[in-house]
Amino acid sequence: MSRTTAYVQTLKLKTNNKKHEKNYTTLSFSCAEEKIEQIKMMRDLIRLKEKSGDGCSSAFQKIGKKKNLISDTVMSAVFVTSFVLIVAMALYSFRTLYLAIQKKFPSQHTEL
Repeated sequence: MSRTTAYVQTLKLKTNNKKHEKNYTTLSFSCAEEKIEQIKMMRDLIRLKEKSGDGCSSAFQKIGKKKNLISDTVMSAVFVTSFVLIVAMALYSFRTLYLAIQKKFPSQHTEL
């Protein structure tokens, strides 16, 4: 029996015994301490599994850091393009509205 499986069995025994001892309806200080202890044990278990190589390592962890499909420069170009298009549409809309108002209410020039 390996060290990891013995640790898992110990963890299961501790959590099973605590479940049968008390049924907490409110979060008390002792319950919080037990939860913190369980979290610490789970962290240790995950670290042991990662070190031993069985279980927690995914394909991306074996290869290394996953490459981003969209780089920072591409995202910047998309953002700038969309921003320019939005500003251009706003200017075109205000220009069209201004021309429509000028056509509807032309100014009367009396100086001629």
